[in-house]
Amino acid sequence: MQVGPTLQESSSGEAVKELQRALQRAGFDPGPIDGKFGPVTAEAVRSFQAARGLVVDGIVGPQTWRALFETFYVHNGHLHDSSSECVVLRGVNKMAVWDQDPTGRNWFPQIRRTGANVVRIVWLMYTSGEPAATVSNMDKVIQNCRDNNMIPMIELHDATMAAEDPSTRGGWTKLGDIERFWTSDNVTSVLKKHQRYLLLNIANEPGDDSITDREFKNQYEKTIGAIRAAGINVPLVIDATLYGQKFDSIKNNASYLIGQDPQHNLIFSLHVWWHFGHQDAPRDFKKAIDYVVAERIPFIVGEFAGVCQGDPEKGVHCGNHNNDAPYETILEECHKNAIGWIAWEWGPGNEAGGCAEMNMTTNGTYGTIQPDWPNKVAITHRYSIKNTARTLGSFSKGYS
Repeated sequence: MQVGPTLQESSSGEAVKELQRALQRAGFDPGPIDGKFGPVTAEAVRSFQAARGLVVDGIVGPQTWRALFETFYVHNGHLHDSSSECVVLRGVNKMAVWDQDPTGRNWFPQIRRTGANVVRIVWLMYTSGEPAATVSNMDKVIQNCRDNNMIPMIELHDATMAAEDPSTRGGWTKLGDIERFWTSDNVTSVLKKHQRYLLLNIANEPGDDSITDREFKNQYEKTIGAIRAAGINVPLVIDATLYGQKFDSIKNNASYLIGQDPQHNLIFSLHVWWHFGHQDAPRDFKKAIDYVVAERIPFIVGEFAGVCQGDPEKGVHCGNHNNDAPYETILEECHKNAIGWIAWEWGPGNEAGGCAEMNMTTNGTYGTIQPDWPNKVAITHRYSIKNTARTLGSFSKGYS
């Protein structure tokens, strides 16, 4: 929300609920989130004001409102930064943990040349055996992203890596390990260090088509609770199941999970790899957008490209078959509705998965952005990164 109305003891309503959630997020107990500004909430306000060096009067005016929002937060279905600026994500994915430059020191300045305001950073748990997947490197890659005035969205790819084992149900059984990783002391210290700018994508694409709505609700309610109990208050991004493609797992569960999060600070992410099961991918995407807008569900497209991976066993190779990768529709609909998107993937590296056409660059530099869909998405399309991304003012305000 923008700076809210002036509130004091005896105030009531939705603005008071927003205040109470913000106090709770900052570590000051306001009592029940009931929309009633009583003595407990007033004491929490005074304690917060004293801790932040503000005038201690128990009245919530513009300075107190601004001080309360120390992380990104969601309000009315949209993301805002700690200065209450509305944030529309425009950027790319980067498979940093497997890269020759795992901390992004060389590649992030190249990505930034597009005007991108976010990088979704592919990472792994330190138990993965990947040499670069250390907590120290995770700290550095987040910091380097920030240093280039881009929002770091860190995600764990371990569930995807396990998905080939049927016993994991598409990596779903890895969520317990992922929860323990995010809540371990050495990891939470890094997340708290960067919390003003950080988005946390809990896990990449966990769960196959067998995951029921009840299982989705129960597991994520548990994981959200554990992450919040560890003092992590940043927005949590939750991927759809079935390689991120199953919109129903968002449609049927988002509102419930938002209600269960003490911070009401969740974003839901769809990966538009619709090369099966969709007779008309552009039409189906528009229907998904219409739904999340109507229901005010905080929503992004976390992965998409101008091509989809094929199925070599069926003689289908990487490409855009029957417009199953409707990237221009994604650009247009997301722009129309102020919805964020993150393209897959800056490259190189996708050739290892048999789809080099997903590489937006040939060697990671701005000058090697490839023609056709990468060039359109990054630079030339009316709704490209270059033409629509906004750098947040908070990056120039010297926040640590």
